[in-house]
Amino acid sequence: MGHFVENKVGAQKQILCVFANISKEELHEKIKQRMADAGYKALSESIGNTVYEKGNRTMRLLFGIFVDYFKCSIHISENENNQVEVFVKKETTGFSGGIIGMTQVDDKLKSVYKLLETL
Repeated sequence: MGHFVENKVGAQKQILCVFANISKEELHEKIKQRMADAGYKALSESIGNTVYEKGNRTMRLLFGIFVDYFKCSIHISENENNQVEVFVKKETTGFSGGIIGMTQVDDKLKSVYKLLETL
């Protein structure tokens, strides 16, 4: 049985993924494993805040949209209903790939949300 409950729109129209029947620590480990399976590496890591990166930033700057690059931070917190909320924030804009690069970054963000929904 999955722990995912729902997506809620938070402040500034950001999406919060809500999970139930799982601790912050367990969810952190599951997210860490799924992100690693998807090719992301953790740049900085703590239970409540982890930054993930996929691709090479320098190559993205040199070759634009021809090189994949995405960086995001995942914040995990508990709410008043004893549920765990996960907030994903993109840490790259995609400007180096122009309008197509910006679209690619948004698509990568959506894929991270879909990955979280499978937990």
